[in-house]
Amino acid sequence: MYKLKIERIRRGLAQRDVAQQLEISPSQLSLVESGKRALKPAVAKKLADILGLSLEEVLFPEEGAVSH
Repeated sequence: MYKLKIERIRRGLAQRDVAQQLEISPSQLSLVESGKRALKPAVAKKLADILGLSLEEVLFPEEGAVSH
């Protein structure tokens, strides 16, 4: 599993709910979680806030282990 997905699940958040907060589709969030799509900086910041991660952890999730 990918870091962003792990963090979302760890917090008990549904993909649909996070996508709605980000104003993107669940399928777009799935692509982001699988590393196949990048987010615009403002959306990445919102995701970082939702997941309790740094912006760097959201923008570069493959660089480093899950920190929590």
